[in-house]
Amino acid sequence: MGIAQERNAENVLTLHGDRNLVQPYRKNSEAHKRHSDQYAGR
Repeated sequence: MGIAQERNAENVLTLHGDRNLVQPYRKNSEAHKRHSDQYAGR
């Protein structure tokens, strides 16, 4: 795994209307959020 995959969160995906599709993305996003640091700005 490269540095960008470990440290960057630049992509956005918007899903509406299909809970079966949304749920895996939400679960993955929450997992990453738990081990991420909040950006404090410059």
